[in-house]
Amino acid sequence: FIMLYYSFVSISTVGYGDIYPESGLGRIVAIIMIFGGIIFFSKETSRMLELSSLLTNGQGTYRSSKGHVIVTGGAVDNQNLHVFGPFVEELCHPSRGRERPQILLVSSQLVSTEVRRKLLKQWWATDFIRFLQGSLVRLEDMKRTSLATAKRVYIIG
Repeated sequence: FIMLYYSFVSISTVGYGDIYPESGLGRIVAIIMIFGGIIFFSKETSRMLELSSLLTNGQGTYRSSKGHVIVTGGAVDNQNLHVFGPFVEELCHPSRGRERPQILLVSSQLVSTEVRRKLLKQWWATDFIRFLQGSLVRLEDMKRTSLATAKRVYIIG
């Protein structure tokens, strides 16, 4: 049984430590706790990856404490970066100083990886732009975009 305990502790990478169980019952409890910890952290890691995937795909919820700017409309839906790109760049330009808002691009379609990459590779965009898939006509999406706390909403055709 001692060999089983040390094998389990070694494989789980918990280590031996300065404090360790000496009785058989203590070792059983330690194995159960290690196993429980592995299950707990596996589930939580899976949930965090799922949440990250939702946010990346525009399915999450945007929460802002200091007001943000929502940009939506046909140009965003059609992912026409030549139309809304310069507008977003102007909003994020460093000359605005502390006036640079968080920008939430709301599109009825999932924003393509190519558009995300082109937009976020700009030095001015990385910390200021988020994406959400939805429509401001739907009440659910109004809540998801925190429309009530937005400073401004721009609709670009």
